[in-house]
Amino acid sequence: MSARHRLALVALLCLGMTPDEVLAEGFFDLYAGLAVTVSNDVASTSSENERTVDRFDFKDSFSVGGRLGYWWGAVGMNLDVSYFRPELDPDDFEGTLVSTTTDLDVVGVGLNLMARGRFLKSADLSDGRLQPYVFAGPTVFVSRFACDVSGRGRRRSVSDSAVSTTVGLTAGGGVTFMLARQIGLFAEYRFTRNRPQFQFEGFTLEPKLDSHHVVAGVTLRF
Repeated sequence: MSARHRLALVALLCLGMTPDEVLAEGFFDLYAGLAVTVSNDVASTSSENERTVDRFDFKDSFSVGGRLGYWWGAVGMNLDVSYFRPELDPDDFEGTLVSTTTDLDVVGVGLNLMARGRFLKSADLSDGRLQPYVFAGPTVFVSRFACDVSGRGRRRSVSDSAVSTTVGLTAGGGVTFMLARQIGLFAEYRFTRNRPQFQFEGFTLEPKLDSHHVVAGVTLRF
């Protein structure tokens, strides 16, 4: 070990971290579950600056994803990639819009800070068999909305798709139960906040995609 590495180790120990906490524990998680997007008022603005607001429900969707990160004792960081489909309910299109088909997909790429508890420790599980955790961080959402819409009044029919890239938020928490030193199971709740803006020919659509996710998965430690 070089003098520089020894100095860094001493500095970390002086901050109160044990030698085990200085060493990073890598992890890779895969998860799947249910996403429920909150009903809300969706604004639509035409090219003539006519603005309408209609109440919409969203269909429940599957939610899948994976993350890669590191734990340093009780704190950690991860890169998270997720996907779900909070499609608009076509029965809710009223007023100036009548929708025949819609297709809404959301991919999220987030960087999260994490904190965990470490309980039921043993000789082979120094970080504990039971590990409750919380996390939060910014997420880049890439949302794609395809629609086949017929208009009323002065608004003409539109069949188009649009992609919106926005920065939102992901936050949540869960609990991990380690089956062995390198594998465990977890259950988790997460909340995602996404505000896409879809630009179509003739109008702009602005849904609020606040979603609750309940997922479960497997964690691999290395």
